[in-house]
Amino acid sequence: MFKDKVLVLEREERGEKDLIFLVLGERVGKERFLIKSGRKIENKIRPNFDKGFWCQIEFVKGKRFYILTKAKKLENFLNLPSLKKIKIALEALYLLKKIKIESFKDKALLSLALNFFKNLQEAPLGKDKTLFLDFLASVFYLKY
Repeated sequence: MFKDKVLVLEREERGEKDLIFLVLGERVGKERFLIKSGRKIENKIRPNFDKGFWCQIEFVKGKRFYILTKAKKLENFLNLPSLKKIKIALEALYLLKKIKIESFKDKALLSLALNFFKNLQEAPLGKDKTLFLDFLASVFYLKY
């Protein structure tokens, strides 16, 4: 059993019951995790693990994916006061999902992302787009 803190980037349905999540973690880097029977209403993990969440997780290694066994939500970065900020946060998650980066830079990328989301929550309404552009520049600087 392994433990890590992760930022959830994407959620995807698989089959009738399962969910697959793309995460960026402190130790695992960018990986896909499986929640077995995650679409069932009585699932105990799903309410604590969704897109835009910063979570403490426990997992085991499966054949194709890591299998999530426990999750505790630490923060929901999509719980923002305005639709404009939510849109910017979703754009940042999309960027993090799509960017290809060397695995040794994953921890730096996660640190940039966490700082961006925390600053976005506290930023006044006019400064949010500038904050996103600064984040974008930092990510591309890290990539090259």
